[in-house]
This record gives sequence, structure tokens and C-alpha cells, in this order.
Amino acid sequence: MNGWSGARPAAHRGDAAVRVGAAPSPSPGWGVPAGVAPPGGRHLLAVPDAVTPDALEILARCRWPRATWEPSGALRLSRYSHLAGPYGVPPGLDGGIVAACAEHGAAWDGAAGRVFAIVTLRERGDQPFPGAMDPTGLARAFPEGLPVREEDRVVRWAWCVAQRVGGAIRLDPSELILAPDPASAVDLAVYSSVWLDPAAALTVARQAMPGFELDAGLEEWHGPARGNRVAADGLGAGQAAFVERVAEAHDAQALADDVVLSGYGMRCDLGPDGAVWLEAGPAGPARGLPPAIAGLAWAAAGVVRYRMGWLPYDADELLVELPDEPFRRLRAQMRGWVGTVARAVQAATGGEILDGGDFPVAPADL
Repeated sequence: MNGWSGARPAAHRGDAAVRVGAAPSPSPGWGVPAGVAPPGGRHLLAVPDAVTPDALEILARCRWPRATWEPSGALRLSRYSHLAGPYGVPPGLDGGIVAACAEHGAAWDGAAGRVFAIVTLRERGDQPFPGAMDPTGLARAFPEGLPVREEDRVVRWAWCVAQRVGGAIRLDPSELILAPDPASAVDLAVYSSVWLDPAAALTVARQAMPGFELDAGLEEWHGPARGNRVAADGLGAGQAAFVERVAEAHDAQALADDVVLSGYGMRCDLGPDGAVWLEAGPAGPARGLPPAIAGLAWAAAGVVRYRMGWLPYDADELLVELPDEPFRRLRAQMRGWVGTVARAVQAATGGEILDGGDFPVAPADL
């Protein structure tokens, strides 16, 4: 099947590079003189120096397919939003990012970073629900009202970019700095034109983790139970017998037809460590395709999505913004297993791997 078309510049997933499908537009480079402070009253996105203009544009196109660098030096995301900059990292922001990274055991080399002002609409909705768990930290940043519509889309994209490249965002007006842990991105998805039936997918998954088993309900079905299955309440004997005959005829027709399976799931039980899971099903226009997939020629003929991830024994642990060190170590181990499963599925189907931010991931980087 077809892979990514066009040029393949690199963006970063931690220390790893990913390839993407569309050739970037000619960028004007980093045009702001060093030492110029970012403007006030804006959300800010800080990225490591290794993130190039092309890489940042590619990450933008994964959400807005027409994102492009403008002659002015701004990265246009949509009609209402763009990134301005880059600017140098001011001392106050640098210290805040260092502290935010340290909360999840990471490090930030602020001397090698760049900052972008996020220019977008100011659209706020309801206050966060009191006591609600929020792994992103956005509820802490917007106690008076969460972003909605355009601002929500842009802020969440910036959060995903910060997670992907090991950066940070500062949110206005709270000035709260969030530095998402890149290691918290566990779940992946493989998009392909190839459908693996449950038995084939189970064989592929077991190449990565031998303990995988199909979910209950996917075993062979031998038809409905025989005998009287019609509740007789309110029906005469003749009416009940008629309904029974109609039901029997319907069941016989269903057994004679081919079974069309639109999706299935499986999991590898890891006891107190939870389970690694895999789900397969169709993806398409009705369900929405990520822009990184929708632009590929083969996607027009139909797309299958294979999602895989990790579910801890206590699922609520996934909703903790700053988990403890033992959980982070376990999550890192499970992240490796999920990547191994995704790599096996991609090798079997020739598909494309996306992370939770809908950014492409190269199999070699898993």
C-alpha cells in the first residue's frame, strides 16, 4: 500500500524522529531577533531548540491541513489563529518551565529553547467541574472558565505539541506553566487499508505479547437456543406460536448469511499491572479521519483503525496529572509494550502509526 507521499522532514518524539506526509511550505526561518521578549496577554508555547520550522509546521498540519508559514514569519494555523515568534525564553519563564518539568522527573534546557505567542480567539465556557480529575492540567489553568471552540482546539494542540517535543505551555491569564510528560503518551493507533480478521490479528498481537486473548463474545456462535423463547404474557397460544415461527425463520436466515464483523477487541492480562489492549474497527468520513491520514491517496478506499493502549488495574490512575514515581516507571514499561504491539500491527498491515495527538510516529522509533 502507499506510504507517506512527498518530502519527509523530521519532527521529534523525545529523541526520536518521525516522518510525515506533506512537504512543508517554504518557511522564513526563525525571524525574531534573539533577546526579544514575547508579548504579554497571550498563551505561550515553548519548544526545544531541536524543533525546526519545518517540524513545527508539520505538527500544525496534523491538525489544520492548510497550516503554513506566512511571509510575515507567522505560522498560520487557521483563519483565527497563528503562532508569532519565535522569541527567546525570558528568565522568569525559564525557571517556571524547569520547575514544571521537574514535577514529572524531566529536565528542561531553557538556554536552547524558543517561545511562540499563540494568537487566537478568547473563548471561555463553564468553570471546571469541582473535584474532576484532569490529566492535562488545563482545569487548573482556567479555573474561571475552560476554553471552548477555537481557543480549546488551539490550546489542546499546543499541549499535545509540548508533550510530543518535550516543551511547555504557559496559559493566560493564570500564567500557569504546564510541561506535559512525553512519557505519558502511551496509546497509539495504526491506520491501514488492510483488514485483519480476529484470528489473524491475534496471531500478530501474540508476536509482540504472547498473552493476548480475544475478548469474550468473539468465540464461534452456533445459533440461538432452541425451544420456546417467546414470553406468553398477554399472548394467546396461537399468537405465541406464530411469533415463535417468525423468530425461527429470522434466525435461520441470519445463520445462512455471512457474518459481517465490523470490529473486535483483545487484551493481554498483566494481573496487578493492568492490561494491554487492542481494538480494531472501521474509520472513515462518518467517524472522522485525522488529517495526517485523510490526505493519503489510499484512504479514499476505506480505512481500518487498530487502536492499542494500556489500562492500569485502577483506571483512575490514568487521570492523575502528576502520578507518583512507581506509576511513572510502570507506565514507561507499558509504553514500550504498546509500541511493540503497534510495530507488529504496522508490519502486518503496512499502515501508518499515529500517537494520541494524531501525530505520525515512525515504527523504528517505537
